[in-house]
Amino acid sequence: MKTWIGVLCGLLVLASCKDEASVYPNVQTLFADVKTDSEGMMAWLVSDEGETWRITPHEKLGGLTPDSLYRTVTTFLPTEGQTATVYRCLLTKALVPADSAYFSNEIHTDAVDIRSIWRAGSYLNMVLLAKVKELTHRYHFLEEGIVPQAGGGRLLQLRLFHDSHGDAEAFTEEVYLSVPLQAYADTLSAGDSVVLRLNTFKEGPVERRFAY
Repeated sequence: MKTWIGVLCGLLVLASCKDEASVYPNVQTLFADVKTDSEGMMAWLVSDEGETWRITPHEKLGGLTPDSLYRTVTTFLPTEGQTATVYRCLLTKALVPADSAYFSNEIHTDAVDIRSIWRAGSYLNMVLLAKVKELTHRYHFLEEGIVPQAGGGRLLQLRLFHDSHGDAEAFTEEVYLSVPLQAYADTLSAGDSVVLRLNTFKEGPVERRFAY
């Protein structure tokens, strides 16, 4: 039985050793799911559009939970026969939104900036820019209810939870997050929408809307 695992950004996997002067071939970098085999090796790469590649085996692609699904940002080279050579695989977070009770009613909306936010397949993906120094930041998504839309359909309201724990704003760090919208497959349908609200350094509170 396969399980879904969300892991904090931080694991770097290289399919081959390269020095800083090396240049990757014509690779792609995608938010994608990685499935492991019964031995805990990365075995299949699945794009948000459903395209699947069999990952070329490499000893550094192991040590994971067997028969599981990981959310990643992966740099890879597609090769013949729908296979892929993985050069870099960063395990990221895909977080099912929670209500306020999950956060013990302590809702933090510390600022970030937006590099990009987009809907792809069954995910809402984003690359955010946080200001950090040495403390671990916490990220999640708060579900603020589903309400009727003026033009018909329903609107899922989400808010970015970000607790910087008072970290100093010394450096800019990219943060990769996904919302697995398949969690709402029994609740939302075509014609419905999703709004994500977040606090930013540059513009203050903003929102981004997407079709479900």
